[in-house]
Amino acid sequence: MKFCPYCGHTLDGTEKICPFCGKNLQKEPLHQQPPPIESPMTTQNTIQSNTNKEKKRTGAGWIIFILILILLLLGIGVGAYLVYEGYIPQEQVSFLPPVVLEWLTPQKKNVSNTTNLQIPQKLYYVTYAFNIVDGMKILIISSVMEPSFPEKSNKFGAEKAFIEMLKIRYAKTYFHFLKTIRTKVYKDKVKALDDREKIKREFERDGYKVEVMEVIY
Repeated sequence: MKFCPYCGHTLDGTEKICPFCGKNLQKEPLHQQPPPIESPMTTQNTIQSNTNKEKKRTGAGWIIFILILILLLLGIGVGAYLVYEGYIPQEQVSFLPPVVLEWLTPQKKNVSNTTNLQIPQKLYYVTYAFNIVDGMKILIISSVMEPSFPEKSNKFGAEKAFIEMLKIRYAKTYFHFLKTIRTKVYKDKVKALDDREKIKREFERDGYKVEVMEVIY
């Protein structure tokens, strides 16, 4: 009994070509015994091994793809940050769409808007109070107050500063003057100085003793 050396099928021994696998039998002598056939377990292990190798190749490919994608995104992020901070001029960037560049590039401040900002007007205050204490007419008038923070200044603040100084200078009699406190507001310091002198003269004509008190507001 003869066997095909290629597929292992039984032959008569006179065939020149295997009728089963089509191989040329003249190049290879016929076998006296059938070729060893791999067991199902061996075949399954071979298939499983090949499958595992294919999975490993596929997994490695995905890892490489993800790493490349991360590096690409990281590079774009760094480039976008440098453009936003102004380290890279916008015209030198070609890897980002114009819309993204326009969004990233900080808007230039409108210099003309600064001219429209209103600077707080500086105001000057003169506060005074008068009354009769122990039978004597007394006028206490402040120096021209020039606030350190014009945007926060007002008549109430000027009078508060006046009263605080009044309590220090006239600790025993200050309460006599609390009901007659007056405050005048001026936009010009020279005008404030002139008007204060005018107030002093008017009270002096009425017989008041004028006392000037330095007040810091």
